[in-house]
This record gives sequence, C-alpha cells and structure tokens, in this order.
Amino acid sequence: MRKQFIQSVFGLICIIIISELALRLLSTYSLNIKFFTTNPFQQTYLSEIENGKGITSFACNNSVQNPGSQLNGFILNSHGFQSPEYPYDKPPDVKRVVFIGDSQTVSAVPYPNSFVRLLDSRLNTKYQKIQTLNLGTICVGPGTEKQILQYEGIKYQPNVIVLGFFVENDFTDDKEILQRYNEQIKTKTYLFPFWVYQSRLFSLFRNMRFYLTVKEKSPLFPKKNDVLGIETESFDFNPKEMEFTESDYFSLGGEKLDLFRRESPAYSNWNTVQKFLLDMKQLSDQANAKFLVLIIPDEFQVNKTLLKDVAQYKKISVDQLDMALPQRTIKTFFDQHNIQYIDLLTEWESSPAAEKYYLPRNTHLSIEGNKVVADTLYPKINELLRQPIY
Repeated sequence: MRKQFIQSVFGLICIIIISELALRLLSTYSLNIKFFTTNPFQQTYLSEIENGKGITSFACNNSVQNPGSQLNGFILNSHGFQSPEYPYDKPPDVKRVVFIGDSQTVSAVPYPNSFVRLLDSRLNTKYQKIQTLNLGTICVGPGTEKQILQYEGIKYQPNVIVLGFFVENDFTDDKEILQRYNEQIKTKTYLFPFWVYQSRLFSLFRNMRFYLTVKEKSPLFPKKNDVLGIETESFDFNPKEMEFTESDYFSLGGEKLDLFRRESPAYSNWNTVQKFLLDMKQLSDQANAKFLVLIIPDEFQVNKTLLKDVAQYKKISVDQLDMALPQRTIKTFFDQHNIQYIDLLTEWESSPAAEKYYLPRNTHLSIEGNKVVADTLYPKINELLRQPIY
C-alpha cells in the first residue's frame, strides 16, 4: 500500500514536471498559450528589463490587450493586437510592414483614422500588395517592444519594421514598469510560496478558473461577434473631449518638462534603452527586414502656447529648457549605429498647424496628426519596400 502511494506521488510529480516543460515550450510558439500561462506576478524568462528579471506586456495588467476586446472601434485579434488576422507564413506575392510601439502607435482615434491603417490603404495599389500589422501595445517601453518584435513580429516575415519611439515616455517607461512591478511584489499577500507563481501550469489553472467564471464579463469573449481582428460597426469618438482637467494636465506637463533639461534623471535608463534599440535593429537584420524608427515628439515641442502656459504654471523659464534635447540625444545614437529614422520634430516645429496634431489634454495624436504621420511615412516606406532585401 505504501509502495503504491509512493508510486502515485512520484507519477503525479512526473506529470506536473512534464506538463510544466511542455507549456513552457509551447508558449514560445503560441501567444494564446503564453497568455493563459502567465500571471501578473510572474518573473518570466522572456523578461530583460533589469538583469533578466521583470515583466512583459503579457504579464502586466496595465498593458495587456486581451484578444477579443474592443479598442478604437476594432476587435483585437487572437494575439491581442489591433491588426487583422494574418497567418505567420507570408504569401509569395505579398510584402509586409510590421509596426511596433506604444499607445501612440496603437493610436487613440478611430481605427480607420490611425496612421497605420491610413498607410495600409495608400500602400496597396494594383502594382503591389502590402499587409500592415500593428503590434503596438498600450503602456509599454522599448524593452517590451523588443520582446514583442522578437517573439511575435519576426514570425510574420516582415519586409519593413517600423518602431514608433515616443520621446515623452520611451526613455523612462521600462524603468517605471519595473518599479511598479517591484512595488506590487512587496505589497502583495501571497497564498502560496512565490516560486509557485512562476509556474506556467499554475498560471494555466489560475487563468482558466478566472476567465471561465467571469465569462460574461471577460473581454476575451466577444458578445456579438466571434470573428477577431475586424473593425466594429461604430465607435463613439469625440475629438474635442478632454481626458484631463486643466490643472491635472498642467501638473502632468510640469513633470514632463524635466525631459528638456540636461542631466535630467529622465535619461538615467538611456543606456538600457540603447541596448533594446540595438537588439531590435539586429533582429531586423537577421530577418532580412529594413528597420526604421519614427521619432514622435512630445506635444510641448510643437505647441508653444501650451509650453508657455505650463512653464508659467510651474514657474519655470522656457529659456532654461532645451526643447530639442530628446531628439538630439537619440539621433546622435542612431547616426552612430546606422539606424534609419524619421524625426517628426524637424517636420513640425515651425508649423503653426502642428498644435492641432494632438488631441486636447490627451497627449496622443489627433486625427489630423495621424494623417500627417501617414503622409510623412508613405514615401519612405515605399522606398524601403522597393529596396532589395539582402
């Protein structure tokens, strides 16, 4: 009897170990499996934000985009992205452009008005068939964007990879995400030992219980349409609606002004960001894809009226600020490493119309801003698509 009990326990342990290893292997090939086998307190082997530890977009409650949820009038595809459903294998007569970035790449305007979708319409002609994939993810930085490119974007066999680098927060996002994660770890009360939460098998049981018991409320299960990766019929969008009150927006803006000071702590993570950018360039080269960075300016850099009001609110002299510092910093690095880029600040800083390129008290690009970005990107991407791939 005792021998049978020991054999049963040993067999159960073997099953658990084999299941864990199988899920870890399969999660590298399927984003759906990865989604259901990850939890918010998991330090996954995919993470590289700090010494190999941290979180990914798939584990962060703030940033994960659930398959089937609706965003900007679009039902996110089975991978959780604002993109049509495409197989990894690319048809021989098709070229692909993959976009990586944060919420500026996702956009905050209706899906048809986003610069990625506008580009898709313009690039497709009777002479060429182009598929654009928007793998932008809300609330992430270059560290997570590199992971999305490595574990998802490259699989689509892209011809061109475009990274949207938003100077307002991409210098600091990775560091802030890690800080939030570490604070969450310290304050969280655990029912099990911490190592249990690193198990993909444990996460699978946790997530299936969670999603199946709240199926009616879960964004994973569309209510009216079981087809993912498509535009919805309508989207309630008010371009004049303001996300922040004036005082809150001025307070937030005052914090962002630190980005335009020399020796600013905003650049304390710059060496790590450089590594992620070089990693993305290397991944693109290995995939025989052209790599292009779109440098998106902060609103204060093109809206002089807003800059003056916020500086006055914070009692700061505008003359003390170096408004081109973020772009100069990143472009120097790009020039040193032969990374192609488009700097929107040089296109917009002298244009009075640029004040309308951002939604009011929102920080994101407006419908007009998205259109101008599409107009700017179109000739460059067309050029890259026509270049031979080595």
